[in-house]
Amino acid sequence: MLRALTTRMLLLAAALAASVTAASAQCPDGAPPPCRGLAPVRRAAPPLNDNTWIVLPFENQSQSPEIEWLREASVNLLYLDLSQWQDIHVIDDERVADLMRDVPAPGGVQRLTQQSGSAVARRAGAGKLVMGDLLKVGSRTVLVAKVFDVRTGQRIRSVRQETSHPDSLMPSFSRLARAIVDAPPPAGAAGPVVGTTRLDAYREYVAGLTA
Repeated sequence: MLRALTTRMLLLAAALAASVTAASAQCPDGAPPPCRGLAPVRRAAPPLNDNTWIVLPFENQSQSPEIEWLREASVNLLYLDLSQWQDIHVIDDERVADLMRDVPAPGGVQRLTQQSGSAVARRAGAGKLVMGDLLKVGSRTVLVAKVFDVRTGQRIRSVRQETSHPDSLMPSFSRLARAIVDAPPPAGAAGPVVGTTRLDAYREYVAGLTA
């Protein structure tokens, strides 16, 4: 009888050990191994800040291969010009590239709408969104930027620059950046006249010259 009891206890211990082993080998979702990769945890979007701006890649509307490189370059060029102003914060182009990886690309082509652009801006906490179009019309390259208030969805302004010379593209983006933040040069100005890195001070300067 003692031998039978001992055998029963050994069998019970073996069964318990097997169940523990099976439980430890089970995946977090209850499935057996091999376990699938866990879905990344997405952090909550920060609150919208009206002084935070984000520029998204411009769309090559004319599908011209000559200006396709400007699609990604538009973010970097405008970031460099807009970030000179200390009273606004501009999301850097590397962060924009990270955010754009989550934008759906049906058929392998990534197309931005105002709705998808606003969703990207909200994830970054940006209250101002800049989207744009690139067009190649003969020898002319046309840059069109649209500025949106992310909170209301309203378009604040649309601005445009164009050039017929490839060497003038970077200066065209600089002029476009000024128009985006509504900081045009004073009438009659022939060269750089910034002198300040604050938009409010610059606008007062321009108003004073105009008066």
